[in-house]
Amino acid sequence: MLVLVLGIGGATLDLDLDLDLARSLADLSMAVMATIDPVVLVLLAGVAVRVLMNDEAQRRQGAEPVFHSGDVPGRSGTGAWDGTDGVTTRACWEDRVAERAR
Repeated sequence: MLVLVLGIGGATLDLDLDLDLARSLADLSMAVMATIDPVVLVLLAGVAVRVLMNDEAQRRQGAEPVFHSGDVPGRSGTGAWDGTDGVTTRACWEDRVAERAR
């Protein structure tokens, strides 16, 4: 964000920003992101596997898989995919499959 502010500020306000400083800040921010991303991927891997297993179980039952946050063990506090939205209902997806079959 700092690089964006400095870049826009330097371009619009004609600030005397050293190009080497801007590149160094960009390199630093990329290094921080490259360090955080693998850690987050490892932390989310368990959730992703549980969601995939839930999806495969629904497919084995012959149903069009629909994700609800309560279907995945160990997940709580998810504000989305609780089944109240029309797109997250099984009937919505069964209707879409029936329309494609026509």
